Amino acid sequence: MKSDQIHTESVIDNVYCLLREDLIDVPEWRRWFTPRGYTGPGIFDASPAWFKRITQVRDFYKRITLISDPTHDELSATCLSDFKTAQSGFGIAEPESEITKRVLREAARLIKDVLGSYDIGEHAALCTWGKRAAFGLTAATSYLENRVKKLTYSGEQLEYFLVMASCDPQLLYSVQDALTKGNLVETSHLGLSTVPKSYKAVRVIGPDTILGGFISKGLGKLVQLRLAQNAHIDIRHAQDRHKDLARKGSIDGSLCTLDMSKASDSFTWEHIKALMPPDWLHVLSVVRTDAVLVPGEDVPMPLTSYMLMGSGHTFPLQTLLFWSMVQAVVNLMGEKRSKVYVYGDDIIATSKYASQICVSLQKLGFTLNADKSFVDGSFRESCGGDYHTGVDVRPHLPEHVTRLATTTEVLALIHSLANGLTERWATSDIPKTYAYLIELASSLDSEKCICKVEADAPDYAGFRLVSFHDYGRIAVRYSSALQRAEFRSLKMRSQKRRISNGAAYYWRWLHGSSLVEILIGDPYDPDATTQGGFGEEGKKGCGHRYRWAWA
Repeated sequence: MKSDQIHTESVIDNVYCLLREDLIDVPEWRRWFTPRGYTGPGIFDASPAWFKRITQVRDFYKRITLISDPTHDELSATCLSDFKTAQSGFGIAEPESEITKRVLREAARLIKDVLGSYDIGEHAALCTWGKRAAFGLTAATSYLENRVKKLTYSGEQLEYFLVMASCDPQLLYSVQDALTKGNLVETSHLGLSTVPKSYKAVRVIGPDTILGGFISKGLGKLVQLRLAQNAHIDIRHAQDRHKDLARKGSIDGSLCTLDMSKASDSFTWEHIKALMPPDWLHVLSVVRTDAVLVPGEDVPMPLTSYMLMGSGHTFPLQTLLFWSMVQAVVNLMGEKRSKVYVYGDDIIATSKYASQICVSLQKLGFTLNADKSFVDGSFRESCGGDYHTGVDVRPHLPEHVTRLATTTEVLALIHSLANGLTERWATSDIPKTYAYLIELASSLDSEKCICKVEADAPDYAGFRLVSFHDYGRIAVRYSSALQRAEFRSLKMRSQKRRISNGAAYYWRWLHGSSLVEILIGDPYDPDATTQGGFGEEGKKGCGHRYRWAWA
């Protein structure tokens, strides 16, 4: 392999220019497009074929960060400032409105029917340790053995954890060092951080305490389980269902797709008390931390929002709450047989009730994202599915931060771009673009070969589709161990390491292979199982823990 470094922005720019030539075959129309803009006519009246072509070129750079774009720190400063300002505006907007009162009463009734009684034993059986950053634990060090070495908590979380663990000797044994040595850190606040969302925006998250994360993950699973059992909302498969419904709505207009702005942040303790059954309020207060520390500041600020992205129960609870409120509005319209479908803050309902739903949600303190909500016309969008008159028009939106990269890293980018585009387009639709990617990959390989992989291989591993005349350049090697020829491909290999506390991994293996599987029916959460026995390998995206290798 060549060792020269290449800036990935040049690769991205070349792909964009060729894609524009391939898809916009009217030369005069190409001037409407720039990497960060589109000045052509409206596209919703275009045919599905042209709609897809235009959005592919228009939005190609949407999730790509260029050298000239604002830095993550600059975006974070703006986002955190907006977050602080928005906190003062959250809450039930019109609490005395008769509509608000009726919707809250009906929604509370629906939630009570779905959740039933709270059972701490069932909750405890569904709890598990997280794998991401937590308060006092960075993402790069968030191995399970480090997670149980020093336990961070707030309020009643330690007491609640000990009650849950009292019937689980293996769980207690896995944390006994922290308990006996006093490695317990109490906090009255969480720390805020930001993660990338697009080239022009970041998202605020609040990583939970270690014990708070343990309890909230179990709570989220419990809510998810009750939703599946009693409301027939299976979050694991809801995305496919939403895509089917969005497609139907784009054909006959019978269904609308609605999306909320600042959805999880908009829920306050006032909403929780009005909607949730009384016997659930205590555990909901346990997993809540009501203050946050903004980066760069010394004094924590009170938190109006009840939940932030980063807590294990946020998404299932948000799904339950929005479902109950929207279904309540429909029920009060006299249409109890008309179902609504919710996945997080993605809402699908009968189009004729859209205005009543929007008005009611506004009175309850929620804001509609008008740019991503569709009631009229022949376009619908939900859960990553875009449909125009029943045709899937979702473009490929590559995610990448441009930088100087090694030859191998550039090859991984080329493979990802090629496979992403050919999932959405036939190679005959993008001949110049695909030929460029093939030629570039071949030129970067020391043997002037290309990698051919199966359909289920990772995006970065190699080309999934290779035309007949390129087959002569496929990299093949002979495996003496298997006594057969094999295609060469690119892999990321995790760095093995020794672990200092196997008890926690053993508990998670027992827990993930028995209780959760029995209760849910299959491996419900990737965090409930481990790879390679009881240990844990390197974490993807954490620098030295993964390395590129040929396989």
